[in-house]
Amino acid sequence: MNRNYDNFRKLQCDTVIREVRGSWVSFENTVFFGEKGGMPSDQGTINGYPVLELLWEGDTLFHRVAGDLINPIHMEVDLLTRWTNAAVQSALHLLDGFYETQGLRITAISADPENLWYEVDSKNLPDGHFREVQAFMEGLILHSVRKVVTYLRGRDCPDENYRQYDEVRLVRFGNINTQPCATPHVNETQEILSFAILGHKKSSRGTRVFFACGPLAARKLEAYSEKLQTLAAALKTNVSELPQELERLAAASAKQKKELKALKSALLRSEHGPEQPMPANAGPTYE
Repeated sequence: MNRNYDNFRKLQCDTVIREVRGSWVSFENTVFFGEKGGMPSDQGTINGYPVLELLWEGDTLFHRVAGDLINPIHMEVDLLTRWTNAAVQSALHLLDGFYETQGLRITAISADPENLWYEVDSKNLPDGHFREVQAFMEGLILHSVRKVVTYLRGRDCPDENYRQYDEVRLVRFGNINTQPCATPHVNETQEILSFAILGHKKSSRGTRVFFACGPLAARKLEAYSEKLQTLAAALKTNVSELPQELERLAAASAKQKKELKALKSALLRSEHGPEQPMPANAGPTYE
């Protein structure tokens, strides 16, 4: 198992080519992480060429780059991408720990930095739940907890699902969460930098919670702000008054729908005239 992933700041290495398969290359050593365990792939360069794609074959990572490679090999991973992905993975571990204390479980996730969410196996979360999640994560960012990585034989792993492997990597954040995981994580929780709940909705599995996290959280919130400013400008109001303006528009829309329904009914009556009931003793007529 690649020990380079134990420190998410390990971004460079010098190595040599191990195998070439068409446009795919593996190396004696690599600092790149390919998409796995829900974590997106790293970005970066090898000998100055952009890395286009990464693909696992067992424990071997193959790299496809925008150029021809010859030894010696120098590779560099993009810090912002690695940091973002490591922060998200770490936050999800911490959230696993939080929900375990609540008797709940995260059943699905999206680790895409542009669309981060997790799903909890409950559709009826208590009042104040999301404020509690927010306070929990902010506390870990302000009062940092270090990550500890250990390796053990698969047969000794507490989780029986991993006992088939020769070696298992355990990632631990204090007494909050310990679980098998092969992905890079931040070295301590303050490196998550920021965390914000953006919204939630019911899902088939429970509740889907949208959030922003890590170095890109500020960009996400900036994008939200720009959308609000655009909406406010279109409605000729300011952001602080958007809720009241939207309520006014919703009420006006409901009133217009009601009035439109009444007009349609009046129009139908005017076109067809009032319905005349047939006399009770009326029968068919013949010419």
